[in-house]
Amino acid sequence: LTQFSLTQHLFDGQLSIKAGRIYPSADFFAMSCAFQHLTFCSGGSSNYISSAWYGDPLSALGVQVTYKLTDNLLIKAGSYDANPETMSLNQGLKLGTSGNVSGTTAVGEIEYKVDYGNGLDGDYRVGIVRSSLDRTKLVNEAGYPAGSTGDAVVIQDTDNAFYINLEQQITRNAAGGGLRLFASMIRSDNDIASVGEVLAFGGFINAPFPGRPGDRVGLAIGRNSVSSELTNAQRLYNAEMVGDSMAVREHEYPIELNYNYVITPAIAVMPSVQYVINPNGDEDAENAVIWGLQVDLNF
Repeated sequence: LTQFSLTQHLFDGQLSIKAGRIYPSADFFAMSCAFQHLTFCSGGSSNYISSAWYGDPLSALGVQVTYKLTDNLLIKAGSYDANPETMSLNQGLKLGTSGNVSGTTAVGEIEYKVDYGNGLDGDYRVGIVRSSLDRTKLVNEAGYPAGSTGDAVVIQDTDNAFYINLEQQITRNAAGGGLRLFASMIRSDNDIASVGEVLAFGGFINAPFPGRPGDRVGLAIGRNSVSSELTNAQRLYNAEMVGDSMAVREHEYPIELNYNYVITPAIAVMPSVQYVINPNGDEDAENAVIWGLQVDLNF
């Protein structure tokens, strides 16, 4: 059960309230998804915001409120059940979740929409996230990665994150397409999130050629960073543990180039090539080349 909710609009649509089984990425951190690599799609990259951010196809009992200060400026707030049992298959059709662990994920976002005319619209979002779900720290009390030594590991009762998401249409062509750029940043809680920061920048051109109004070409580059706390702990372990060492992980750089080819209005294929530098943030790992093919069927 991904979405089962009631939305009520009040004051001529100035205020809307949604409650039920919902997921935060349906209302927050929204961005266009014209790529296969999850770094460049909100449905995938938003999972790095918090361990309690449950995205499609998962959902949780929650409420989301949007208030329009103006037609261009919106304030949003949401609260979601952060019970980890949400990820269990036997919870899929329940309105609530069972289990002894409980917590709440709260999200706040400011969204600003801009339109410079001639279809040159933009969407800018800034958000903060706080979860009250207990999580184990990545680094033990001796300063080493948790589990690498017998030292105690602290349980943290909250985690905090913030994000920025920007999109802007740069050009419009005669076919109604043009260049659209995007940039996003996720900064997670480095004490408990193994991926502490996600950066993405790219763009895509709709209708890149006069005779192909439905096609799209896209290029994006990202940086996924391991928690700085964990990276420092790995370096400390290697420096002080004589005769023993572990991989020091820091930054991974994914790059994707794709072309979405519309065969018919109902069928489209998107071949892509991805080049991943330092997979898993390991500088000693061999860079990876990934060939992909996405098929869309709309009937």
